Amino acid sequence: MAMASLGQLFYISYILTNLVPSTVAQHLLTPFCIPERGNYTNGSSYQANLNSLLTSFSNTTVDYGFYHSSAGEVNGIGFCRGDIGPDKCRSCMNTSSLELRRLCPNSKEAIIYYDICTLRYSNRSIFGTWELDPYLQQPNSDNFWDVNGSNQALTKLLRHLRNKAASGGSLQKYASGEQVDFQTIYAAVQCSPDVPEQQCIDCLDESFKIIPVHMNGKRGGKAMAPSCNFRFEIYLFYEPLPDAPSPSPTNFPPPSFPPPPTNATTGNGMHLKLHALKILLLD
Repeated sequence: MAMASLGQLFYISYILTNLVPSTVAQHLLTPFCIPERGNYTNGSSYQANLNSLLTSFSNTTVDYGFYHSSAGEVNGIGFCRGDIGPDKCRSCMNTSSLELRRLCPNSKEAIIYYDICTLRYSNRSIFGTWELDPYLQQPNSDNFWDVNGSNQALTKLLRHLRNKAASGGSLQKYASGEQVDFQTIYAAVQCSPDVPEQQCIDCLDESFKIIPVHMNGKRGGKAMAPSCNFRFEIYLFYEPLPDAPSPSPTNFPPPSFPPPPTNATTGNGMHLKLHALKILLLD
């Protein structure tokens, strides 16, 4: 009886950890401390500027999931997955700020990847230019029974989502959706919002190249880079899109909201359900 109860507990734990989309815990993937950029000394102006920068990210009232700022010579960028609401995003930014300083003490450049957010800082300019390194990839251990079929379906889905995300506005470049003609595959792609449209496409295209090498026929996987990321699974891992952010009425016109999800059909008959968040901002 005790063994049966233990087995049920493991099963419930698996369901809560892997299958319930509302469970978006801040799972740390990895930090990268960049030694090539050198170290700062304790008590230096760089440390004071870094602390000021990361504290501002933790205390921000921004509710659209994209943060960028500078303090002295320190530049920082942070963004959350596009389906994550403001409270969870700010919580992830706060945790990232604390963990970066703990895990990369005295590093002048570092980046940390969580499941739902990315935070980086550097003493060089990092805004508006796409970067692929340092790179993290995590393939699922299970395979599809039809490797070729799954790869083709995944490639088509990711390309559609890539274009949707890249055409987003300056606050968010994110798209999610699923394909249903093969075994259902859910996917989400994203770029750092400061990256221009073509650079977003280039970043994602480069990251997709690891799929045939490290994720060939896999039933799930994720890849994280400073300027872009993607993830795919056979279960729904993302949440419904939150409301689009409302720009200041003194600076911007009313935002353009996306229509409800619809079925799209490609030229070869493949049906896709695409959900993209596009925020159109006029300077």
